[in-house]
Amino acid sequence: MSGKGGDMLRAARKAAGMSQTQVYLATRISESNLQRWEIEDSKPNMEDLYKLELLYHAPGLWEEFLRATSPAYAAHHPVAAVDRSLLAQVVSVGHEA
Repeated sequence: MSGKGGDMLRAARKAAGMSQTQVYLATRISESNLQRWEIEDSKPNMEDLYKLELLYHAPGLWEEFLRATSPAYAAHHPVAAVDRSLLAQVVSVGHEA
């Protein structure tokens, strides 16, 4: 049974008008991973979560997902200010390595 985080990811994908196959083709994130994330059988890593945010054109998706699924994050970042340019640099450096 999916919870708030999984529902959030599924809703964002559907709002973007994308199937799991289309997400795979655009990101190479496997459909099985997407399925597990959407039913909250597992959680995406930050890089994949950020890829989905960009692909779905859903600013703040990664942060809202963390607030919904991580009590520790929510407790320490009730209204987190996000520097997306820094996160984008971290993700791009990870691809170069």
